[in-house]
Parts: sequence; C-alpha cells; structure tokens
Amino acid sequence: MMRLFPALMLAAASLAAPVTAAVTLSEEPGPMGCTATLSGPLTPESAQAFAAFTAEQGWQAEVYGTRRLCLDSPGGDYGAALEIARQVAGLGMGTAVGPGATCDSACALIFMAGQRQGEEDLPLTDRQLHPRGRLGFDAPALVTEDRSHSRAEIDAAYGVALRSLRDLLALRDDIGMTFAESLLLEMLATPPGEMRRIATVGDAARWRMPVTPTAAPDAPREALVEQACANAQSARYGTPVAAGISDALSLIDTAIETPDGGVRVTTLPAFLGDGAYACTVTLFPEPQPGGAIGEVSFGSGGFTEALATLYPYMMHPPDTVLTDLPVAGPDPVAALKPVLLASDARPFAPAAGDSCWIAGPEVAVSEVSEYVNLRGGTGFGAEILREVPLGEALTLIGNPVVAGRQDERQSCAAACRGMAADPEDPGPAGAVRGCIARNAVWYRVRDAEGTEGFISRKFLRAR
Repeated sequence: MMRLFPALMLAAASLAAPVTAAVTLSEEPGPMGCTATLSGPLTPESAQAFAAFTAEQGWQAEVYGTRRLCLDSPGGDYGAALEIARQVAGLGMGTAVGPGATCDSACALIFMAGQRQGEEDLPLTDRQLHPRGRLGFDAPALVTEDRSHSRAEIDAAYGVALRSLRDLLALRDDIGMTFAESLLLEMLATPPGEMRRIATVGDAARWRMPVTPTAAPDAPREALVEQACANAQSARYGTPVAAGISDALSLIDTAIETPDGGVRVTTLPAFLGDGAYACTVTLFPEPQPGGAIGEVSFGSGGFTEALATLYPYMMHPPDTVLTDLPVAGPDPVAALKPVLLASDARPFAPAAGDSCWIAGPEVAVSEVSEYVNLRGGTGFGAEILREVPLGEALTLIGNPVVAGRQDERQSCAAACRGMAADPEDPGPAGAVRGCIARNAVWYRVRDAEGTEGFISRKFLRAR
C-alpha cells in the first residue's frame, strides 16, 4: 500500500465543523427501513455522542439484525467518522442514504461500514443508496485555516494523514468492510470539497453500492441479462465496464424456471478475461429484504468464478445516471419473471455466401484435412472434448457467438450484423470473411451421440 502515500501529502485527518451531528430515532422506517438517522456535520464529539445514543437504546450486536442507520451529513471529522463506522459494524447495523439526503466526505466512510452479522460473526455488507440520494467521496483537507503554516505544522498534518490512512485500512480489515482499492484511490485523488459522486449505474455496480428501490428497464431479455452480467463483471474486477460487453450475436443459452419458482438464465461464454466464462442470472422467487432480487455468477468447466447479488438497477446500462432510474413498484420480480422466461426471436436470417449465420440447423465439418476439435467453449484455449472427422454431420444449437478480445468481438459483431442487414454491401461482407478466417465466430453444436460443444464457423457448412 506504500504507493498510496504520495497522495496523502494533500490529505489530513480532520475537517472541523462548528455544530455537531445529531442522532435521532426514526418515527417510521421510511423507504430505506431506517431505525435511526444521523444528520449534521461530524465533530470530534460525534463518536462519543453516537455511542451514548446506542447505549441508551440498549442496542447490542445481533445475528442477522434489522437495524439500519440513515445518513444525512456533509462530513466533518475524519477520526470521528472512523470510530462511528467501527461502532456501526460492531452493532451489525446497515446504512442508507435516503431520498433527498446527502452523505459526503467523512460521512461516506460511515456508509461503507454498513453490515449485518451472519452466522459465526461473518460480516454481510448491508448498505443502500436511494437513486435520489447523494453519496460523495473526497480526500480530507490538509488544513482548515486560510493562513500560512509552518513546516512543523505541515509535518504534523502529514503524520496525521498517514495515521489516518493506516486507521482506515485497519478498519477495513478488522470489520471486513467491502471497500475496493480502486474506490480508495479515487477518494484520495479527489480534491477536498469536489466530491467523487456515485453518480451512475456503473459507479454503483463497480463499487458494490446497492441502489434501491429501483425497477428494471423495459427491455428485451438479452439486454437485461447482458447488463446484469456486465455490471457484475465490473464489481468482480473493480473496473469500469462498457455497455454491450459481450457483443454476442445471440447471448442466451438456457432459461428455466427453478423448483422454488425462481428463474435461472445462463448465457453462452462471453464474460470475464477473454470471454471464456458463461454468466448465470438467478432470479429469486420474490424480492429479499433490502431489495435484492437474485444472484449473478460466472462459470467455466464447472468452476464458479464469482458471485454477486443482483438488484434491479444492475439491469440498466452502466452509463445510466442514478437520478434517471425508475423507482421500483411493489414487486420487481413479478415483472421480470415472464420476460426472462420468454424466448428471444432470432435476430437475423442467414445470408448467402460466407455469412456468420448458417442456413441450418444441419451442418457438416468442412475445410479441414482430417478433423476439427469439438471444444467446451469458444476459442482454441477451451477444453477439447473430441475430434470431429471431416464431413461428420452435426446439429447447430442456437445462433453464432463472437469470441476473442473485446475489440475483436465488437468489430466482428458489427460486421456480422451489417452483412445480415445488407448482404450486397462489400464492406461488412469483407470484414465477415476476415472474422471467419481468424476464427472469431463460433457455433455451439451437438453430435449424433448428444455431445455438445463449440466449433469455429470456419469449419462448418450447411448440409
């Protein structure tokens, strides 16, 4: 973590404020289900006041607790914020920023500490941001007075800054706080008072900030699933992911209703790394407390790479501004279930010549001297299932999928769609031939014994 230290030459531990924050019990839980609200600027006395308030209420840590602290504060004393964050985590309280509320600067550190306690003291992140709330991060100011400062004063502030970062990192480890390093770097790079807002779906997904209550967009199944998977991938890596990440000509592999009344949709391999992982979106039978509606996981060869909790906002494109999100109705699951189970229409008909689409579904192996390998996924790095001899009959399963690097997928998907839309246009037709020659277009096929796998479009022809 030493690489973080230069950024702290412009940081300090305290943003003093003349009025201390107040903690009040909520008369009604409101849209965020809050038990109490902390409002106003944070001062060095705020942590002690919060401890006195919770002691007066007789609050103790509880497994799978339901208490939630709403936050509405411009920030203030950094040390007080860290101590309140530690108390919040110790009590197993969730945190929230409600509609019209603002939680900036030091307040955001308290927000990040929201968690419930699971079995065996396992911390379960529990924080919620209303789409009409405001959450912002910045680096604390080095000084609070507009005057010249001595070298001793600056050295002292620098020392406090280093200790403050140490305290934040220690707190993150001690309480199991989900606080991505990429967000920490963004915070330290943001000048005091400017605020790095959690402003878009991509921001919230990348840094695991559940935005609720929201509704999923009115969009086709493939778009909903693709956005959910792309946003979950962003959370997996802690990096931004553009919309349309998969660039698949057909994304959905299977969609089934689960025995408990939920839905499970699995894609073709198109995610993580070089696009070798399938994504599975599981819709719960009903919404969970806190707004979760399902899970997103990635798998390859029976191995699950990552798991993320699914919220309706994650089905929107990552550049969607949070304030533009629709607020959820009573049951977002009921609206999504028939959409996820619906069959998607085939987007294009096959074109003559070297099209990405084959007039199938009956095909045969061609353009090889002896055999081609049937693989467990797209790309030549995927597991080899068997050798398929020249001329063997196969059956296509679904539409083609574009594989490779993201830029390759984007260009080849655009070429395939362009040729399908206008087969006479020489531009897309030439690009498609290049994509097929480079083995960027693949089909899932089934042999006579029922074995399923992938073969490059280059080695298949219609029978």
